[in-house]
Amino acid sequence: MIGSCVVVLVVCAAIGVEKDGLSVRAASVQAQPAADGGEEGEETAAARFFEEDSSWYTRIPEDPALLPNSAEVVEHIVETQPVLSGHNSTVEFAGQWSVPVWHAREDTPETTVPCDSAFSGDRGWNVVPIPPEAVPAGNDAAAETPDKYVRDGHMVIVSHDRKHAWDFWKAVKRHDGGWQAGRIRKWDLTGSGVEQPCLRVTRTDGKTTLPYCRVGPVPLLHGLVMYDEVVEDGRINHALAFATENVGDKTVYPCVMPWESGYYGYRFQLDPSIDVDTLNLNNGAKVIARALQEYGMIFVENNGKGCNSVYLESLDHKPETWTGVVGGLKGIPLDRMRVVEPVYPDEP
Repeated sequence: MIGSCVVVLVVCAAIGVEKDGLSVRAASVQAQPAADGGEEGEETAAARFFEEDSSWYTRIPEDPALLPNSAEVVEHIVETQPVLSGHNSTVEFAGQWSVPVWHAREDTPETTVPCDSAFSGDRGWNVVPIPPEAVPAGNDAAAETPDKYVRDGHMVIVSHDRKHAWDFWKAVKRHDGGWQAGRIRKWDLTGSGVEQPCLRVTRTDGKTTLPYCRVGPVPLLHGLVMYDEVVEDGRINHALAFATENVGDKTVYPCVMPWESGYYGYRFQLDPSIDVDTLNLNNGAKVIARALQEYGMIFVENNGKGCNSVYLESLDHKPETWTGVVGGLKGIPLDRMRVVEPVYPDEP
């Protein structure tokens, strides 16, 4: 959360998965490489983004090197919040702190969005094909007071050809249909989605800043759990994005930054020896737990003290719902995590 602290997302009680009766989105189909744990050429419903050899799609090796003070770091985050949060079905807009993903069509007109950050306009990142149904996270409160900071206002727009994506921060869709945003960042989806060294831009006050919509220099799509991955595929073939408070004194690939500290870029892995079927989780939550064993979660966002969260795509204002699909994640034993040293194939 750039320049803010997040309210804890309290998880709901674990309940069983029911696929029948759920409104399942149509999604593109892609073949997953054998390294992702399935057979080569296996089709999946949830088409992912960026290159398949990106570090985000790299499984953790069987005997990975660990951060020397891994146990200390895990103990610290468990003390601040002993459970992992993800989806809160007890509130009207459960995805207000997450990221909704909207897909432009070939005939979607481009909109020039006024941005607080001048660099978004200078680089043309604020010219976006926004479909009419698009709504940013937390917009229902923000639209009432568009000049006041409310929520993170995250949103992603994907181009009709799936070659580009636009990340939004502090986005507001006003009642008159107009748009505004704090910043917008455009990404090339045909690349790795890893920008190292990270890009620096100059603000209007002459200071240097990083043009991203998370604290870590990563796109919002990386690490986001998509509905179709859980409902249609029953598996997640990538690392998850993780938010907690700053817990260390350095940043590592793929999140090396010039002035931030906090162990951004490190992976937290759930103990792979755990039999996930024995955990008090519903089927959807077990999909997430297995991904945490195979791929882990990469620290990319500062939630502030007392909130350890992964990100499920926001389904607010969409026909689908996470309720009944992913129950609470509190059955995932956070104290059985370990911090893995980064050794990824796309690291320079």
